[in-house]
Amino acid sequence: MDALMLPSNWKRVRLGDICEIVKGQQINKISLNNTDKYPVINGGIDFLGYTNKFNVSKNTIAISEGGTCGYVRFMKSDFWSGGHNYSLQKISNKVNNLCLYHILKSYEKDIMKLGVGSGLKNIQLKTLKDFEIPLPPINEQIAIANVLSALDHEIISLKNKKRQFENIKKALNHDLMSAKIRVLKK
Repeated sequence: MDALMLPSNWKRVRLGDICEIVKGQQINKISLNNTDKYPVINGGIDFLGYTNKFNVSKNTIAISEGGTCGYVRFMKSDFWSGGHNYSLQKISNKVNNLCLYHILKSYEKDIMKLGVGSGLKNIQLKTLKDFEIPLPPINEQIAIANVLSALDHEIISLKNKKRQFENIKKALNHDLMSAKIRVLKK
């Protein structure tokens, strides 16, 4: 959002001024599996695997440093933040964590453009700290977070319904094509 179009009670802030940005720690890929409790995030969209320990608490914003650099996610569970991942911690009490997530998600393409390097790009910590975002007053942040979170829940619900209908169609298709169910009466 252009500074000229910013509502008068909103501010432009540097990400590093409203939270601590912490780089994750490498984890041995051999120790990962699909049965442990804590997901491992390491620079990609998908989890790298699962482990029995975590280094970041739930309700934390994570941003990929490498791989799919700039990908923003909100982790609702405790997780392991790998060496190619940043987590936003010690967020200012003037900032709603969920609203900050939605703001960053709306700027995700711009964050992805911060990646440097040839081949596998990555985002430098200083560059991420200097990234500016618009920030409304806290009461408006809470309202924004509530509206967008409600929509997120509705989207999840609709995706689940879509999946159910796809399964019904698949089963019905099988039954119709095998003549188990007939549509015309004899």
